[in-house]
Parts: sequence; structure tokens; C-alpha cells
Amino acid sequence: MGVKSTRAQTTYTDGIITYKAVLQGQDVEMKEYFSADSVANVFSAGPANIKLLTDANHEFFALLVDISAFAIKKAAIYSPDEIKAAMNDFPAITFSPGTETKQISGFNCT
Repeated sequence: MGVKSTRAQTTYTDGIITYKAVLQGQDVEMKEYFSADSVANVFSAGPANIKLLTDANHEFFALLVDISAFAIKKAAIYSPDEIKAAMNDFPAITFSPGTETKQISGFNCT
């Protein structure tokens, strides 16, 4: 009798992802709120609360900075050329199946 297996893929159309990153040597916890049409990434760096906003097609990008301790609020909206230049600076990433398996938040991952 052969081995049978199944695979299930859950699709999430909206939710929140929380992860940790290092920004300029500082540990930062980021929260990414996503929906089918947009993404908001929220984090703090020192006294600043920062929000990065973009639509699903990356045709709009805004940066909002709030430094309440100094009563400073700033916003930057990127032009289409600035967005294109930033997207071109991202590294090309390719994915390939591996052999390592691990359970992450109750999901069996390879």
C-alpha cells in the first residue's frame, strides 16, 4: 500500500502579521495590517511612531511619522517615479523547495 498525502493551503485575504526586524542596529517589532487592496506597516523607532501605507499594486506609497514628544507630524507621499526607483532597488528573491520541516504557529511547514 502506497503512502498517501494531502496538502491544504489556507488563503488569508486580511489580517495582521507581527514580526521583529533590525533597523539601523535597533530591534523593532513591526505590525503589518493587510487586506486585499492595501497594506499598512506600523512600528516605533525611538520616539517616532511610523506608518508605511501602500496599495496592493504598489502604485501608491505614503510614509507617516508621528513624534508626539516633540509635537511633530510629517507625511511623505511618493511619486510614481520614486516608487518605481524604490521597487527596482529591492533584491530579486527566488524560492525553491527545501527538505527542512518545522511547525510554525500550528502550521506544518517545509
